[in-house]
Amino acid sequence: MSTETTLIIAINSLFTLLIGFWIVRRLENVKHELGASKVLFDKRLTAFKKFRVIHQSLFIKPKSIRNDTSLIYHHVAETLPKIEELFENYLTKYGFILPENIRESVEQCNILALETYLKILYRRENAELKHEDPLTDEDIAQIKLFLDKLETINKSFLKLLGDVES
Repeated sequence: MSTETTLIIAINSLFTLLIGFWIVRRLENVKHELGASKVLFDKRLTAFKKFRVIHQSLFIKPKSIRNDTSLIYHHVAETLPKIEELFENYLTKYGFILPENIRESVEQCNILALETYLKILYRRENAELKHEDPLTDEDIAQIKLFLDKLETINKSFLKLLGDVES
């Protein structure tokens, strides 16, 4: 075997070794990225499940009002005070892993619920209106907007997570 052939074999072996090292290194990086992605996905899935629990718990209603839209809005209006605490705790625990659009939607939903509740509370405290229906057309529109925003958050989660089932 000539020196030239030995040199070619040595360079070929070194090149093969470097390519093998690069492939192993790249595979380790991909594995790490996939692991990080899986962790993020799992955390977001947990956040979605918790959101669904909050969403469902706000709207547990007696069977007697399930088909009466007016009573449903009144029931939702009564649940509005719980929302600030629930969503603040939710954002503290999961806000850092949520995409910006979902986090902002939850924050907006929270603000909308609080504003609506405070308006209703103010009217209830107003002596002139105590015997009238505490929900105005504006309140009902705000509650509808609130419910729509919750549904938008739900759809955003489904899109983010690939239409998973909770």
